Amino acid sequence: MRREYIAAVELSSSVVFGVVAGWILSQYVQHRPLKVLLPVLGVILGFLAGLARVVRGVRG
Repeated sequence: MRREYIAAVELSSSVVFGVVAGWILSQYVQHRPLKVLLPVLGVILGFLAGLARVVRGVRG
């Protein structure tokens, strides 16, 4: 139970970090498609980073 909770927190915190980073970057971009694409890329990259942390934590 505790391991699953930690994994969920790590995954969700990485996704939130990705969204925030993508949103901040999109504030400095003038090109409309990039303004939309950066937060989406942040979600995807945050999810993959969180998944990597979870997998590494399970092995270690």
